[in-house]
Amino acid sequence: MRTHPTGSTSGPDPVTADGGIVRLGATPGEYLSAFLPSFLGLCLAWLLIAVGGLSRPVRPVTIVGLVLAAICVVLALLEVRDLPRRTIRWNRGGITLQARRLPTLALPWSELGVVRTVVQPDRLWWVLPRTRVWLECQPLDQPAGFDTRHPELADYESPAADEGYRAVRLMVGLGNRRARRVDMALRRANPTYRGLRHLPPARRSRPGAGTRQRGARLHP
Repeated sequence: MRTHPTGSTSGPDPVTADGGIVRLGATPGEYLSAFLPSFLGLCLAWLLIAVGGLSRPVRPVTIVGLVLAAICVVLALLEVRDLPRRTIRWNRGGITLQARRLPTLALPWSELGVVRTVVQPDRLWWVLPRTRVWLECQPLDQPAGFDTRHPELADYESPAADEGYRAVRLMVGLGNRRARRVDMALRRANPTYRGLRHLPPARRSRPGAGTRQRGARLHP
């Protein structure tokens, strides 16, 4: 099976792979990001309960601890419901992106100029280092009717104005291991695939300034 060399800049060749699928659940880094606030809240709640339980009658601090513990449990259950699930499928016709809470997006190879895996270092709450990973599909230069044929683009498209090109991105996880898994799988997909692209560390002017959309949408 022939694959496209990573550094090639030539146009897309005919598809050489019959098809494939990659199912991607949450990564350890995403679990940490999702459940660390609830875990810390529970620790504080149990500390308040323990302090209040040392005296009789029950102090208000115990009630506060119980309320805080209940809130943290509810938040953790909500995070379980929203843990990301993504699926990438490809065949001779094109590539299909699926993510929890997002519509399915199917893109023909004939409308794509470049497909690659994008990696960018970042920090969670300015403390914990992490690496965000996307699958990026770059359309050909404004093909006629592209937006009309793919109304789902609004949920996937990243303007990437600072990078100077239009890009459709699916967040596929956190960490270099996830990046390698997606990269190795997509090398069998189509000669349009160009391998890994490393971006410089994300720079933000203030906490929370990064663009984060609801559900599975997460863009730099």
